[in-house]
Amino acid sequence: MKITIVLFLIFCISSISHAGGTLKVEQAIIQGKAIKVGEGADIVQSRIKADQFVSSGYSYGDTSKGYYKDADTTYIITYGPPKDGIGAYIVRQIEKVAGKQEKTVTSSPQPSKSISKAGQSVTIGTLADTVLERRGKAISVKQAGRDENGLLVEWQYQDATYLMGRRLQGGIEAYRVIKITPQ
Repeated sequence: MKITIVLFLIFCISSISHAGGTLKVEQAIIQGKAIKVGEGADIVQSRIKADQFVSSGYSYGDTSKGYYKDADTTYIITYGPPKDGIGAYIVRQIEKVAGKQEKTVTSSPQPSKSISKAGQSVTIGTLADTVLERRGKAISVKQAGRDENGLLVEWQYQDATYLMGRRLQGGIEAYRVIKITPQ
């Protein structure tokens, strides 16, 4: 019995890694549903609804992330093709961001170009995924119009509003910050 418990604890500890305030886990209970790494993306997305969904592109092989809020915990699920590169998308990674974290936000010397948060800044060209990682979920999100690249969306935070649009930068087309308006 002791050997079984020790093996179980080793398995649990090895399936969790701690990285900068987030835990990478092999499985999680989100909105009352069990989700596991390796599970089909279409199955997961039919069972739970993401609060925010960000795609890195529209070609097979591109990854996407779903952000799921459950009580005081946010889960970030990365979807992508299986490791062999063939077949339907699966859950590649589950990250758990626990509790409410205090965020200190200050304006940079050039407020129209960046907003800083504890040494990390959001500048023109910052990927939407990166804004979510650094700032968390916006207070409000609303469609602000269209341009030649598609929809424009405003993400409002307490200290700034970010206008997001699809832009090509470094060979990657994705939603990025195209304008920052301090509050």
